[in-house]
Amino acid sequence: ESVDNELKPEKKHHVLVALAERNDPRIVAAASPFLADFDEGVRNAALEAVAAQEDASATDVLYRALANPQEESTRVRGRLADVFATKAWPAPHDAWLDAHLPVGFRREGELIVRAGG
Repeated sequence: ESVDNELKPEKKHHVLVALAERNDPRIVAAASPFLADFDEGVRNAALEAVAAQEDASATDVLYRALANPQEESTRVRGRLADVFATKAWPAPHDAWLDAHLPVGFRREGELIVRAGG
């Protein structure tokens, strides 16, 4: 399925869920375009597929998604922040992101951490 195909988002979702269960350096490149999909569930599945990879490029791809002011889903933004907090990935300072961290997260140096922990 292409990113711009608005029909049958469940097909894209199912493929991305399957990719999240695998580790392959090609998955980051294959799944990252779906971080901009119109369907929130597809974007969420894409971020899980990318986050599951051990590839260093996953950090950059997910950081761009987290710092994207056009991402309106609080579920997707919260999960992205959670991935950065859990993996202790550095997140460079960005004025927009620093002002719009999801509820429950805060900045601690170059890291995004859970506000309660």
